Amino acid sequence: PFDGKSLVYRLGDQRYEKDFYNIYSALPNEMVGNATRQWLNNAQIFSMTVGQGNSFFPYYNLQVSVEEFYGDYRVRPEAVVTVEFFLSATDPQKRNPVIGKNRYTKRITLKDNSPQALVLGQQEALAQILKEYEAVLYKYAGNLPPPLGQ
Repeated sequence: PFDGKSLVYRLGDQRYEKDFYNIYSALPNEMVGNATRQWLNNAQIFSMTVGQGNSFFPYYNLQVSVEEFYGDYRVRPEAVVTVEFFLSATDPQKRNPVIGKNRYTKRITLKDNSPQALVLGQQEALAQILKEYEAVLYKYAGNLPPPLGQ
């Protein structure tokens, strides 16, 4: 249910509802991907991070998958965000190009059931996830394979 622009609410164990009146300006995968790229540029772990629609040949690829992105209203209102990261090398000679696979879930208690509170909670959850992933990337950075031709 997280594949569209509508906010999603979890109302029961197997019951999700889309809010067609309150929508994001972009798809959650796009928003999280852009936020991740901006975060990584600010962290300066790599010399540059660029999106898919560019003419650069990247040394490494980072795939970001949004697994959960909703408001959980079953007990108390919470924003739930789960993101999985796959970092790989682009070197075709490497047998296993996957450098790291990391999955994070954050639940942020909301002040109320409003769409605004949900969006703020999701932003906070994503910021916490990116902060944790940044620390992991710094550890990976010391062991990354050298770029092609170097």
